Amino acid sequence: MLLDTRLRALSFPPPCPFILHTSSNSLSLNHPTSFFAEFISRNSLHSHVGRPYSHAPVSNSTVDVDEAEEEETTDFAKLKRKLETLGINSDSCTPGQYDHLYCPKCKGGRTIHRSLSLHISKNWSYAIWRCFHVECGWAGKVFADTKKNYPGVNLHGKVNSSRPLTEESLRLEMLGDELLAYFSERMISKETLQRNNVMQVAGDQKIIAFTYRRNGLLVGCKYRTVEKKFWQGKNTEKWLYGLDDIAEADEIIIVEGELDKLSMEEAGYYNCVSVPGGAPQTVSLKELPSLEKDTSYHYLWNCKDYLDKASRIILATDGDIPGQALAEELARRLGKERCWQVRWPKKDELSSFKDANEVLKNLGADALRDAIDKAELYQMLNMLHFSKAHLVKLIVFSVLRFLKFVLFVMEMNGSVQAFLQSPRGSVSGVNFQTLEKQLVDQNQLVTLRQKLQEIGIDGNDCMPGQYNGLICPSCGGGDSQEKSLSLHITENGGAAVWTCFRAKCGWKGTTRAFADVNSTYSRMNKMTKLKQPIRVITEKSLGLEPLCNELLAYFAERMISGETLRRNAVMQKRTGDQIAIAFAYYRNGEVVSCKYRDITKKFWQEANTEKIFYGLDDIKEASDIIIVEGEMDKLAMEEAGFKNCVSVPDGAPPKVSNKALPSEEEDTKYQYLWNCKEYTEKASRIILATDGDPPGQALAEELARRLGRERCWRVKWPKRNNTESFKDANEVLMYMGPDALREVIDNAELYPIKGLFNFKHYFDEIDDYYHQTLGFELGVSTGWRGLNELYNVVPGELTIVTGVPNSGKSEWIDALLCNLNHSVGWKFALCSMENKVREHARKLLEKHVRKPFFDVRYGESVERMSVEELEQGKKWLSDSFSLIRCENDCLPNISWVLDLARIAVLRHGVNGLVIDPYNELDHQRPPGQTETEYVSQMLTKVKRFAQHHMCHVWFVAHPRQLHHWIGGPPNLYDISGSAHFINKCDNGIVIHRNRDPEAGPMDVVQVCVRKVRNKVIGTIGDGYLSYNRVTGEYMDIDMPPLNNKRRS
Repeated sequence: MLLDTRLRALSFPPPCPFILHTSSNSLSLNHPTSFFAEFISRNSLHSHVGRPYSHAPVSNSTVDVDEAEEEETTDFAKLKRKLETLGINSDSCTPGQYDHLYCPKCKGGRTIHRSLSLHISKNWSYAIWRCFHVECGWAGKVFADTKKNYPGVNLHGKVNSSRPLTEESLRLEMLGDELLAYFSERMISKETLQRNNVMQVAGDQKIIAFTYRRNGLLVGCKYRTVEKKFWQGKNTEKWLYGLDDIAEADEIIIVEGELDKLSMEEAGYYNCVSVPGGAPQTVSLKELPSLEKDTSYHYLWNCKDYLDKASRIILATDGDIPGQALAEELARRLGKERCWQVRWPKKDELSSFKDANEVLKNLGADALRDAIDKAELYQMLNMLHFSKAHLVKLIVFSVLRFLKFVLFVMEMNGSVQAFLQSPRGSVSGVNFQTLEKQLVDQNQLVTLRQKLQEIGIDGNDCMPGQYNGLICPSCGGGDSQEKSLSLHITENGGAAVWTCFRAKCGWKGTTRAFADVNSTYSRMNKMTKLKQPIRVITEKSLGLEPLCNELLAYFAERMISGETLRRNAVMQKRTGDQIAIAFAYYRNGEVVSCKYRDITKKFWQEANTEKIFYGLDDIKEASDIIIVEGEMDKLAMEEAGFKNCVSVPDGAPPKVSNKALPSEEEDTKYQYLWNCKEYTEKASRIILATDGDPPGQALAEELARRLGRERCWRVKWPKRNNTESFKDANEVLMYMGPDALREVIDNAELYPIKGLFNFKHYFDEIDDYYHQTLGFELGVSTGWRGLNELYNVVPGELTIVTGVPNSGKSEWIDALLCNLNHSVGWKFALCSMENKVREHARKLLEKHVRKPFFDVRYGESVERMSVEELEQGKKWLSDSFSLIRCENDCLPNISWVLDLARIAVLRHGVNGLVIDPYNELDHQRPPGQTETEYVSQMLTKVKRFAQHHMCHVWFVAHPRQLHHWIGGPPNLYDISGSAHFINKCDNGIVIHRNRDPEAGPMDVVQVCVRKVRNKVIGTIGDGYLSYNRVTGEYMDIDMPPLNNKRRS
């Protein structure tokens, strides 16, 4: 009877809701264990909204029906009875396999799924189970007879392995070039990967292996594919990734993934660990479970000895909802009173960056450090979890932190020993209680600085344990000579790491004072991956065969004929029950590589074969060649009559690299270009017909950088509809036919070269200028009728303003800014170094409110502005002006001013910049450079800034001392420094005021327009305005402009 029951169970596996799915996502029931492995890997991923939380695959096992029936019956009865006591019905279960039942604890949740996985041993000696419902996680074990000796089974339902883990047993090897490039794109250096023992699984598939270690020993491994699929090694305990890095840390950082842990290290934080199992979908509403039942977070209990030492824990989980749920679950278990939380910086107005690696990739290490430095106390007093206990903990924690700080301050005047005993720590993992052991070794610090000096880095003024900004010796900081190199010297002065954060540089590296032959660092540096020899392959050795009718039909649907397939030797290869398309790569008629593609568009290549173009023999004598992104596109081009076409073997990068072109030996991702150099060098015209999506355009740019933009052309794929275009050659062939594809190639355009243009690139702008649709083609009026014919303001131009002292240059510019703000709403950045902020505010407010700021002296006879008017004026100041000021005693230079002005344009939308005056800037110039050359170079920078940001710049420059000045206005050539002030500017204006009562009215200001480059917006001449001394306003007077009237 029992045997019949077991046979029925074998013939009819327990029902499961997943077998109803008929799509490609449905689960296989060919074998119960394979079904269980699929169940775990898929549902553990999908149940967390695509977040990694997978489990070890289940070993293959079969039912042994020849076991002693008497022992089975005895143990069967005992075990069945114990399971029924727990609420588990095992009637339909098959010994030796995994069965899915309804969980007696959670009842399968809202969806009523069979979430409980039950495994009964073949001889009915024991049973283990686990519920995979995200809000349950119930797991346990039970034995038929507790007096017998059975193999050890842990609380997670896995048999403990007595065999220690080793890299050899896991078949791990050093990372290859492809995976190193994968990490490099994510800003993770080779040094960081080596330090964390990131490896790969040996074999053709590129599988990353994150090795989990405790006390230096391998205790687990988590695997990840490039497509972001995760799973973990079986029969291993769960630990935090990077556990040894927090062994002595007083402050630690917890992130959500191994990549984020590595990113933190790139930013200088070694005291960081990652959770092994990803994030839950929501926060559990249940009470905290006991240690034995807290299966989802068992890694916290395993690492309790490490976590208990930490006084401050920064939760830097992902910024999405599951990431915040993980932070809450961690804080509940670790104690919210010692937890801090990171707020990731904004990506745009609507979204923020998701995690540490995104911040590192897009903003750099400085931004990641800034996010950690600005971590906030974890929110404890919320409506859902508020309690008196939380409040008491918060108060006690705050008092303790304050007392520690007081003790620290009191001991600052004591000995170094007293300082070392102070309880302060830093986020970088340095605990002052152990700092005594890490005092700087002056000998090795001197040696380290000498090594840095040899590299070109001046680290003499850099303090150990800090991040220092220097000028990069590789790129020189660009045109602005910015301090883009971030250098960090370790606390003991033994090593240094640096990174240049300029997009066009990215230089990074490390060095040590003394190499320790026994150190892990030294051993890692000695590890080199031997280059595998190139395999010799043939169609026969690969097992290739002609295409079957089904694949011929597949190609026919894509408009690829059998003749084209035969000419290009497209074949097939059987891999198990599947058939894959085989694209053989030939050179001189011999197969050198082969790439495979299945119907689901998954690709793989033969390992250890030479990388070349697909279709290489077709361009042997071609002067014009076409390069496409995939083999299907190469075949599509041939259908349109273009046989001089090749395809790249490796697809497209996600974006264009911001680094300098590597050497031939280091250019591993594009090695096929170097291998085919003798073919491409013959071509005089190369048409890049890559895909139209961003990766395809990035590939075109990378190819053009290496092949030479001057001989490259690019295609523009036709429109599919009003918003989309076709993606590639095969899509155009399928939907529009070969004639349309030929037209695309015939209409290919010259590849754009930076700095080289044609007028047709500007036709739209010329049309807008003609029809005056931009709004400022004729300039923006100054607001004074008397100047409309002489001078109007155009965005992107440079106006030089000069005049003798106290002639009112700055006052006139302030009045002009107020007029422009009132008439068209322009905003301005003010770099006015002669004015105190409060004085400048007074002048602007008086012009805006049209009342005096004070009621003394100049304003006694006029009503003073009211408090309400002052408050409204202050808001106007805040909304309309940005201030560029140097708060220390250093002299700012022009690059510093323009950098801040650029930020003001992007952040506040300013339309104009005032630099007042020239002689207040730092004008240190290189040895051998004359002042004339320096002024020319400086004004060129100002003009480029104005044109690039469409921002009008007013530059105030004083004239040189006029010994024989007799009262007339000076000339632009009188400006101190160089004649380039008038040569370089677009507009030149002299402000002059009469000082002789006998010569005319004292309140009349003469505006002398001495240069106007664009005749559309003005002309040379003089205009006159009346100056109101009480409010600082300039008013029109009834005096026509005097054109071409100059000082004799």
